[in-house]
Amino acid sequence: MIREEDKIVEIRNKAVYARPAASPDTSRWAKEPEVLFGADS
Repeated sequence: MIREEDKIVEIRNKAVYARPAASPDTSRWAKEPEVLFGADS
């Protein structure tokens, strides 16, 4: 990961603009959203 840090940063930057694949899950089995890349990473 250290050698390809620029590629990882590029993927994270693109993830900010990604659209969800489907509409929000409103079923009773829905999980809470999970933050994948926090401010500390």
